[in-house]
Amino acid sequence: MRKKDKIAIVGGGIGGTAILEFLLKLQSVEVCYVCDIDADAPAILLAKENHIQCGTGGNCNKVLGDLNADLIFEVTNDA
Repeated sequence: MRKKDKIAIVGGGIGGTAILEFLLKLQSVEVCYVCDIDADAPAILLAKENHIQCGTGGNCNKVLGDLNADLIFEVTNDA
């Protein structure tokens, strides 16, 4: 059996929520982390409901480095 790809999402607003909702429907991937500066961002709340590790504020970069994710979606408003 093929291992599931581990995916992290940075950004918990509209874009992050849409991606998370889509990925939760797939059995071939595992969303392993969602982070946003706002602890009440919609994707953070959805991730918590689905028992996915979350981060808020400035701790995202350290955790992302430790996760060894296969793919990171960056969907913030920062350019």
